[in-house]
Amino acid sequence: MHTVIPMTVLYVITFLLSAVGNTVTCIVIFGIKHKLDEFGNIREETANCNVVRHLFPYVFEVSSVLFFVVPMMIITLLYVLIGLRLRRSGRSRHMSRGSMHGGGSGTGAGAIAARRAVIKMLVAVVVAFFICWAPFHAQRLLAISVPDKRSEVVNAIMQGLYRVSGVLYFVSTCVNPILYHIMSAKFRQAVRCLETLPVVHQLAVASESSTSGTHSE
Repeated sequence: MHTVIPMTVLYVITFLLSAVGNTVTCIVIFGIKHKLDEFGNIREETANCNVVRHLFPYVFEVSSVLFFVVPMMIITLLYVLIGLRLRRSGRSRHMSRGSMHGGGSGTGAGAIAARRAVIKMLVAVVVAFFICWAPFHAQRLLAISVPDKRSEVVNAIMQGLYRVSGVLYFVSTCVNPILYHIMSAKFRQAVRCLETLPVVHQLAVASESSTSGTHSE
């Protein structure tokens, strides 16, 4: 008996393997680097995280293409196809209802507004992915493309990108649910329905009781 693996599982496995590969690459490439004084001794105060070994030439360029440019192109293409599919299905349903009932209705207008909201949410997810990861890859490519002796302006730009990217790639782990909650009424309704589940209710009660017990002590 042959077991067919769903495409969703294959997609998840592929993304997990790519994430693990990117992480292992960073662990191998980066390390602690020191500057030396005039006698060849290590200056401990100059310790910084830097490239200590190269796996192969142009590793950062390849990494940026594989883990930023390609995913950006894929999600943009897929979301564009989803948006076009929604627009086509909306038009066909509107035309069929118009021929049956002799005109539009409030329900049809509501469906059109819902589809527009979904398209806006898809655009917001793509834009959020670009904003969260573009500074990180820009900082890495800038670091390997400029010489060691940089001007103050370049150093300031790199420091700014370093700080911004350090915040944004953590933001990327939670930004999508926030966007869904802001832009999707159905998502908010589903979250409210979760609050009524017995397990979630018990966890909330247990959390409130532990918090009140801590304050009373």
